Amino acid sequence: MRPSDVHLAIEVVSSGTKTRERVLRPAQYAEAGIKCFWRVENEENAIVIYVFELLPEGGYAPTGACTGPGCRSIVVSRSISNCLKSPGSQHISEPTGVRC
Repeated sequence: MRPSDVHLAIEVVSSGTKTRERVLRPAQYAEAGIKCFWRVENEENAIVIYVFELLPEGGYAPTGACTGPGCRSIVVSRSISNCLKSPGSQHISEPTGVRC
């Protein structure tokens, strides 16, 4: 599989690998051109999904965060539709701070 075939990368942060999942992996995914990146963390015994989209100049922009029972469906539908837009279309949205 080529990096250009990947539209979404998901990292689950654990206590021993925070730096890798928060800093190293996003930089590697951005360099490979992967459009979307999710970071899943356990914060105060609640799962939080942070959503990022690739900027044209490289790196990722945060586009939202979600926690709670309805979180997955909102994050998945919004992010997947943005990640799968055709090349050249605008897919970066303003940070929303979505909390479900």
